[in-house]
Parts: sequence; structure tokens; C-alpha cells
Amino acid sequence: MKEKILRETFKLLLKKGFDGTSITDIQNAIGMSRTLVYHYFKNKDELLLAACKTYFFLRYSAMSKNADSMTCLQHIEHTISAVRNISLELSDDGKSSAPSMENYNILFYQSIRRYPEIRKYMQDYYQIYIDVLKNAIKRGEVKCDLPPEIIGKYFLYIFDGVINYSVEPPDCEHMFETLRRELMAFYNIIKAQ
Repeated sequence: MKEKILRETFKLLLKKGFDGTSITDIQNAIGMSRTLVYHYFKNKDELLLAACKTYFFLRYSAMSKNADSMTCLQHIEHTISAVRNISLELSDDGKSSAPSMENYNILFYQSIRRYPEIRKYMQDYYQIYIDVLKNAIKRGEVKCDLPPEIIGKYFLYIFDGVINYSVEPPDCEHMFETLRRELMAFYNIIKAQ
């Protein structure tokens, strides 16, 4: 039940933004009473924060629990898979992409301004990249003369850039393929020979 509330809340946030989404909208979208919504969340703000945390970080980091043993290449595939799964989960029919990746990114930046906790979650997720890269350097997968902190930032820049500047329709696989191509191009630059 809680997952449904989070999913439908986030879908509303994508369509209406923070200020345009009311508890009544959420209640109508999930077909539950306001009392039941407040059984799971103290207030609207807690619900909105939880929805943002779930779809901006937890869905990505859930698959990265084994960061210590994950190769850099596996992490790239994990990231692409996470984006695809989130898109499908947020679609209305479970078959096409989320309503708009542009809205997803706009909402992400608004959430950073609205909730200081989001910046902390972002730093935690960035640390996963760093841990994967440090281990990749130790294993000889990635060049050891490159600082993991810089490499991690470039991976995130590529991810953010492809998602932000994708002009493909929501049901197009092109964005996922572009993301894979761009991340793999960078991987080929940093991998050990």
C-alpha cells in the first residue's frame, strides 16, 4: 500500500509539481481515504519527500547494495537498468516510459531546493560511484592514475546530460541507448588497457 502511495504521488509530482499537487489529488489517484494516507505519512511534506527519495535515489541504490564487488561496467549496466525500470514503473500502462524525463529532472532540482535531505541522499549516491571506482582501480579495471572522485563526477555529468537533453518521445528506447553509448564511451577512455 505504501509503495502505491509513493508511486502515485511521484507521478502526480511529475505532472503537477510540488505546488500543484494536493493531498486530495493524491487521495483521488490512489483511491484511498485521507486517513489511510496519513496512517503511512505524518503530513504532505513527509510524503512528498519520501516519494522524491524513493524515485531519485532508492530505486538506483537498491541495486547497488553490492558496490564492493560490482565492477564499473556492471554499475553502468545497473544505472541504465534502473532508469528503464523507473520509467516503466512510473508509466501509466507499465509499457512506455515515464510521462517526461524533462519533468523528472525539473522535479529533481526543485526537490534539492525544497528538501536539504535530498542533497544528502545525492552525496550518498555519489559515494556509491566512488566506492565502485575505487574497487575498480584496485582490481585493475580502471586506470589508477585517475582520481575516483573526478571519474565519478563525470559519470554523473554524462548521466545527467543525456537525461536532461534527451528530446525523444517518452516511449522511445533511443534515450536508453544514448545513455549506454555515452557511458560506455567514457568507460572505454578510463578502463585499463
